Amino acid sequence: MESLYFQIEPAFQKSFLNFGIYAIIICIILLVGVFAILWYNKKTIPVDPWEIPREKIGLVKELGKGNFGHKGHEKMNCAMSTVQKNTSDLELKSFLEDAEIMKCQTHQQKFEHPNKHNGEEKLYTN
Repeated sequence: MESLYFQIEPAFQKSFLNFGIYAIIICIILLVGVFAILWYNKKTIPVDPWEIPREKIGLVKELGKGNFGHKGHEKMNCAMSTVQKNTSDLELKSFLEDAEIMKCQTHQQKFEHPNKHNGEEKLYTN
């Protein structure tokens, strides 16, 4: 039985090499793009100076339930409103607008500096 040999044409080898190089370049560009987007998004999320760390928040006693969530007495000696997980975007927007208004108002029953925490699951404000 006679052995058969074949030879890959140099043009095919060159085009296959070019394909590999292009694939690597495209992967690098995509990775750089993804990291740039992640960095930009992290950089552009505004941090509210009134925001407080989640560690300082802890429910002591539930005071009642409202339209958006519950109200409770917290470790910080304050009342706090929360937004439920399944709250619609429209209700969340309304809640945040109310929180912004509360920052500007002053009266006897309100703290001078209300705080809010924009966590993964809930948004808290007092």
